[in-house]
Amino acid sequence: MAIIFKAMTDFSPDNRLPFFCIGISHISANAQRRGKFALSMDAQIALLKAAKRKGFENLFVLATCNRTEIYGFAASADELIKLVCQHVQGSISDFRRDGYVHRDQHAFQHLFRVGVGLESQILGDNQIAIQLKRSFSMAKKYGNNGAFLNRLAAITAQTSKCVKSETGLSHGISSAASAAAAYIRAHADFSESKNILLFGAGTMGKATCESLLKQVPSATLALINRSQDRAEKLGQKYGITVQDISRLKLEIESADIVIVATGAQRPTITKDMIVQNKPRLIIDLSMPRNVAPDIAHLPGITLVHLDALMHTINQGLQNRRVHIPRAEAIVGEMQQEFQTWRAQRKYVPALKVLKAKLRGDEPKIKKLSARFAVYLKSNAVSAGESLKLTSDIFRLEQILDDHAA
Repeated sequence: MAIIFKAMTDFSPDNRLPFFCIGISHISANAQRRGKFALSMDAQIALLKAAKRKGFENLFVLATCNRTEIYGFAASADELIKLVCQHVQGSISDFRRDGYVHRDQHAFQHLFRVGVGLESQILGDNQIAIQLKRSFSMAKKYGNNGAFLNRLAAITAQTSKCVKSETGLSHGISSAASAAAAYIRAHADFSESKNILLFGAGTMGKATCESLLKQVPSATLALINRSQDRAEKLGQKYGITVQDISRLKLEIESADIVIVATGAQRPTITKDMIVQNKPRLIIDLSMPRNVAPDIAHLPGITLVHLDALMHTINQGLQNRRVHIPRAEAIVGEMQQEFQTWRAQRKYVPALKVLKAKLRGDEPKIKKLSARFAVYLKSNAVSAGESLKLTSDIFRLEQILDDHAA
């Protein structure tokens, strides 16, 4: 059994606590309400550090313009709700009204659906896979991951790749950034050159920059960001003009179109920064809103927020819906694969005990391992069947009971 021992003892058993997803999204709350639960990068880091101190295991944070979700093991969902509310503007009562809770199987299913874009505001959103990868990386960086979360991250990414390669769910407009560029192309008059100001060089800003260069290449694009270094790197990569933050008001004045992707907790564009010298389109891709709402009342100003933008774009996405059944089937298959892996982990303690008992008789172990591997391979035994067979042959349940006693 040495081969099997090696494969299965690479992982320790799951935390025996239930696994939860608690969150708030565009499905459960409007922009204003879910904006209370927006997590800046600093807030995400603070939450992960607090989770580590409090003893939460395999916990990660997914924070996008459309959702804030916490995944992890906990004694109850209330523990996670309390944790997130300590780092956002929303209260526990706000969450009770607008949030949702998924547990165990439902939590995993929800994660896989989110990862392939089935739960996105734009069906098949391409950006969500990138955002999830970043979320798992942050969990690892701040010590909140383990073998369980590493496996979950891998299968989530694999599910996303399968859906993208086997369906047309993500064809066409598939992110808020590409939706913004498409909206501009459809509503702006490009008979004359247009000046576009992009304010924000984070994940959303970078994606928006790429989409603008592809979809409206005739426009003149300028970039401003509070961190000049980040803006300069993005500007050099795409060959666009970068302006200092001190010129923000002047750049807004000269722009025909302003795109805000700053991700701050308060408005970064206010009424006093707008000079009413010409018609101007302002698109706010931030969550919470980073453009003061009273700007919409100024003459000549068209203010489009994320939710309105998504609604407009989704009206033209009916062709993607035919791919939903196949995408859901893939999610189901990958969820079952993950559950089989989890079931195998149940017997890791028993296998360790059995290995310890057999230690010293290496020739017999190698011979037994080879025979068992050949049997499984030649009889095309499934993962679930091989698990049951292993359990029955070596009486793993009995070993667990004896070891516990």
